Amino acid sequence: MNKRVLADSAQRRAIIENLEQNYFVEAGAGSGKTHSLVGRIIALVESGTATMEEVTAITFTRKAAGELKERLQIELEKAVGEATDEAGKNRLKTALEQLDRCFIGTIHSFCSSILRERPVEAGLDPNFTTIEGLEERLLERQAWDSFILDQYLHNRTFLDELSEIDIDPRQLFEAYRTMNLYPEVEKVLAAVPRPVVGQQRRELLDFARQAKQNMPDYEPKPEWDRLQKKVRKILSWNRIFDLKNDVIFFRLLAELETPKADVTQKRWFNGPLAKDLHQQYEQLWENSLKPLLVSWREYRYPILIRFLEAAERYYRELRLAENKLNYQDLLMHCAELLRDNAEVRAYFQRRYPRLLVDEFQDTDPIQAQIMMYLSGEDCKEKDWTRLKPRPGSLFVVGDPKQSIYRFRRADIDTFQRVREQIVAAGGEVLTLSTNFRSHVELVEWVNEAFESIFQESEPPYQAGYQPMQAVVQTIPADGALQVLPVVEKDSGIKPSAKEDARRVAAWIKNMLEQGVTLSAADGSTAVKALQPQDILLLMQYKKDMLLYAQALQALGIPSTISGGSDLSSSLLV
Repeated sequence: MNKRVLADSAQRRAIIENLEQNYFVEAGAGSGKTHSLVGRIIALVESGTATMEEVTAITFTRKAAGELKERLQIELEKAVGEATDEAGKNRLKTALEQLDRCFIGTIHSFCSSILRERPVEAGLDPNFTTIEGLEERLLERQAWDSFILDQYLHNRTFLDELSEIDIDPRQLFEAYRTMNLYPEVEKVLAAVPRPVVGQQRRELLDFARQAKQNMPDYEPKPEWDRLQKKVRKILSWNRIFDLKNDVIFFRLLAELETPKADVTQKRWFNGPLAKDLHQQYEQLWENSLKPLLVSWREYRYPILIRFLEAAERYYRELRLAENKLNYQDLLMHCAELLRDNAEVRAYFQRRYPRLLVDEFQDTDPIQAQIMMYLSGEDCKEKDWTRLKPRPGSLFVVGDPKQSIYRFRRADIDTFQRVREQIVAAGGEVLTLSTNFRSHVELVEWVNEAFESIFQESEPPYQAGYQPMQAVVQTIPADGALQVLPVVEKDSGIKPSAKEDARRVAAWIKNMLEQGVTLSAADGSTAVKALQPQDILLLMQYKKDMLLYAQALQALGIPSTISGGSDLSSSLLV
């Protein structure tokens, strides 16, 4: 075993020694995040600081929860065998026997257990069921259809308002789904005056008529340029529709918004004049028409939001009537329960005094609230951003560079805010920079790539740069990092994805036939032969995945596809 001193050894010791200290751990890829979390749990129970029942470990996925529990059991068994202190050894044995008393699971399952234990205070039936996936999508669609029908039959106020602003309710289904995902987000409902169309209509028509005089009557080759197309559209709409109707006029402006009105001078009678017309149109659009269109949308926004809020409320009431909660309900009800009931919050703080959170970079604001309510000192403080976690109550691990769930509102802002709260309460930020997973050659290449993307300082919307330190120093004879250059054909055209897939598959086949070996990730001298399952191909577009799988299959290399865009690719082996 390699006994070299790690660059972050002091931070790793602090995790298992300073058990009454709150830590915010930023751990890079391959740095042993799970190992550190498991090590802290074992240190808590071995020292007698906490029992297994008092430890709560929150993971991001069910799979991660299963893996964490398995790792914890293995490491507990190992710790029992290595313990020299009799009292500590007995505590470890007890912890191993009581492993099932330690909550290890997702934030949603954790919230579900809290709500089932205190349903009266949460205003819920304790026998609620949790819905997800297809069942949730079907119920969501059912609620939407019922809501729209109810509006048509009993209360047309919303529908009439939508009609006046040129909106068909069927256009709003995806917006309704988004509202269901983020019911806690505060919406802007302030009324905005309806914009008045004045001289803009006349200016647009005057411009179009002037431009038409410089255009041929028949389409030039190969086609009308973009400005000519816009001019033709304006005049055509003026002939067919009543542009004095404001709704029709705003619909035309929306049609003109994209693409930009580029000109090709040779397709006009007078090229320089066409260039001047282009500048006139751009000025008219930016200074007059675009602001008017923005004002129209601002006027429509609160009307749309009121309609969508009513639809979201209808769906929420349907879920409650059928005693069904989705994942967002679990979070919202749990956060509200802990926020508004000091006695309940104090009870669960006593019940779960040691909270450990893995993959914190994927935590959204509601999850962060729940975490702070469970660890905050003041059980009466409702503003979670003002809470200070109790000493030793909170241990979070994450890597902001690995955050991929921003569409779920897991962003750097929440990450930074919680870090600041932990530090303000006397906690510390630890950085684990040692990489146990990759060879030094690959780590150095990644460091060089990241250095040009991330800044050293902590910007408000992006993770700061932190280089990794490699443990695995032994480099294979043919190198740990290899580059396959894209060779352009004589015509200067890059090879197709199919040809590139063939080249990559041939390279993999060659490595397998040559008997390339891999050294152990722990830095020891142990080696093993390269196998197909050791190789991972990542690509930018799903559409190319099947080509690579087919190229591998043609050479007899077994493969599986994850994340394919159709059934055939997803099942290919």
